[in-house]
Amino acid sequence: MENYYDVLLHYALRLITRKRYTEQDLKKKLFAKKIGTEHDKFKVISRLKELKYIDDKAFARDYISTKVAINPKGERLLKIELRKKGIDAFIIEDEIESAHIDEEFLAKKVISKYKRRYNGLDKYKKKEKIMRLLVSRGFKIDTIYKVLDRC
Repeated sequence: MENYYDVLLHYALRLITRKRYTEQDLKKKLFAKKIGTEHDKFKVISRLKELKYIDDKAFARDYISTKVAINPKGERLLKIELRKKGIDAFIIEDEIESAHIDEEFLAKKVISKYKRRYNGLDKYKKKEKIMRLLVSRGFKIDTIYKVLDRC
């Protein structure tokens, strides 16, 4: 009889070499496999956590810093996205707090990126479109109003 633990471990390691996974995402992948027992699958997860190949805290920290740098989003949307990935709410709150996200700066950065789209519009239509953009990016409403007052 084949050792399913080793097969599942190799499968998980192949997955991890391609991209980073949260614990929940990797569990979904392992439990989708029709081999091995639940015990084998949980054993693989605990081994990968022990080796620090799965670390939800580090995943959240890296995810936040990447999203803030490349595709600016507000705290609200970051929380939603991380929650969908299965990160614990306490970890999310802790990492967002430690990231010191300056939402005003990020909102201005988003506006400057899309400013040319709204050049021909009247003042109210322009503000409406900017507001919709910032809301869709997860910025807090008070941050949006501060930024819109300065537009």
